[in-house]
Amino acid sequence: MTTQPELPTIGISDLFNRVHKTKFIYLAIVTVINSFISLTFALITTWASQMGKTSTVGDVLLFCAKGLVLYLVVYLGLYLTEVVTNSILKEACVSLELDCMQHYLNSTTMTEDEIVSLVSQDVRMIRESFYGPILTLPTYILRAVIPIGYLLMQNFWVGLCFTVGALLMMIPQHFMAHQIAALGNGFSNQREVSLAAAIDVAKGRSTINNNQAQPFFMSFLTKKFVATESSEQLLHNRQALMFSLSGPLKGIADVVPFAIGIYLMHLNPALTIILLVAMLGTADTLKGQFQQLIYLTGDLLETKEVRRKFGRVLTPKIDLGRTVSEPTTQFDQLVVTNVSQQFDNQQLFTAVNFQIKANDKVLLTGESGTGKSTLLALLMQNRIPDSGKIYLLQGDQKIADFHDAIALISQRPHIFNLTVRDNVLLGKIYSDSEVLSMLKKVKLDTQLGPDPLNFEITGNGANISGGQQIKLEIARALIARKQIILADEITANLDRPTAKMIRDLLLRLPVTVVEVAHHYSDLSYYNLILHLENHSVISQKNHYNSAMIKEDGFNDDYYREKSRAK
Repeated sequence: MTTQPELPTIGISDLFNRVHKTKFIYLAIVTVINSFISLTFALITTWASQMGKTSTVGDVLLFCAKGLVLYLVVYLGLYLTEVVTNSILKEACVSLELDCMQHYLNSTTMTEDEIVSLVSQDVRMIRESFYGPILTLPTYILRAVIPIGYLLMQNFWVGLCFTVGALLMMIPQHFMAHQIAALGNGFSNQREVSLAAAIDVAKGRSTINNNQAQPFFMSFLTKKFVATESSEQLLHNRQALMFSLSGPLKGIADVVPFAIGIYLMHLNPALTIILLVAMLGTADTLKGQFQQLIYLTGDLLETKEVRRKFGRVLTPKIDLGRTVSEPTTQFDQLVVTNVSQQFDNQQLFTAVNFQIKANDKVLLTGESGTGKSTLLALLMQNRIPDSGKIYLLQGDQKIADFHDAIALISQRPHIFNLTVRDNVLLGKIYSDSEVLSMLKKVKLDTQLGPDPLNFEITGNGANISGGQQIKLEIARALIARKQIILADEITANLDRPTAKMIRDLLLRLPVTVVEVAHHYSDLSYYNLILHLENHSVISQKNHYNSAMIKEDGFNDDYYREKSRAK
């Protein structure tokens, strides 16, 4: 019989690999200290039993001092345990969130909804129901072991009865564990469905309002939300049932051992009522620790499916981030040779061949669905062609990895809710004068107020125009000294004057430009036209006025010099 491969998941080692090991040493120390909280009642009772009519004021004060010191030390340990635990959880969750985001940025299959669900909800669930219980389990195990040792030391047989009685409370958890795990998985899946539905409706707010469709979608969301809440309600009710079934067993665990102890008092004078009360109180504490262990185990089982989800996202282990290579600053030609590509089992193009010279201005045309955007993705090296090669040619040298030399500008560039400076630099380090110079090249230096670098973008670009967003994206490419700019329908949503201004700006740059466009009125911008038709690319040379790149004060030599120095 073929063994099914084990599904990837995250386990205990994941937590330990994300946190500095010293913190676990601190946690172990304070956990041992606070674990003696389970003996406080027994110790206070034992010390009190030693008091009598002959006790002096000094004896009473000593009793008070010992009790206060005991509680002070134990609860200080409890506080420090919480502090260290929260520190570990913070470090682990930040690491997990960043790990998920890094994998998302390197993934071509994960969706926005999936990553939002992971970092906004599932990480919280891992924190509260997996990482937290893992860190807390040793505390409750110690809090159980210490009372068991105390009970057995006082009287072996009575202590054994109290211990067995406390263990009876584990029976419901044993028989209901799989049910709770299945309900936890169902709740997690239903929560994802509801979140995806809510995000879909939120994104379509304008369409819903314009079509007076609120009643339909509110009814749609009601069904999703009710299903999610019902799933969680069923989970918690089953957990409550498991806890309630332990009640009658608790009665057996209290009464029977105490009765046996009373009977054995006739045979063992060391057994007294006070000692039995102390043992009963300790056994009651032991039951509480077992009950906590039941809940923590249930939490761990509840996260099984969520942990598998993280395992799928974080597996296989990848080299996070693209390898940084020396910038490609010069090339003679961009070469596409014998490239074929399918999409959804449909052939887009077959054995495509063309060459683009450095500084060429290229127009890429074709009907919708012929593969223009796919071809741009191949040129960006965001996709690998089914066959063929794409590379830069510099003399006789073929440069296969040129991702650092190329930029893609879309008709709806993503603008971050940061300053203009941060939006242009995107983490790169350049002086303010260089950033201002680039803003001047794209004519943004006077459009964003007296301090354009510190102009705050809000609503992902809602407070600037569509044309300004395109200019900001072009500025990003310029500051990064990109040698090839791919423009995907960047003027499609702009009015004619703004579209002409953007096209004038873009096609005067001293770089190679490949523009996808459905609507164009002046072919004199381009010296090469590529047309996608019948699964092939037709290449046609066109007259081009090279003097255009010298207009408007754009210093070609400055750009080249900076690119070489990068």
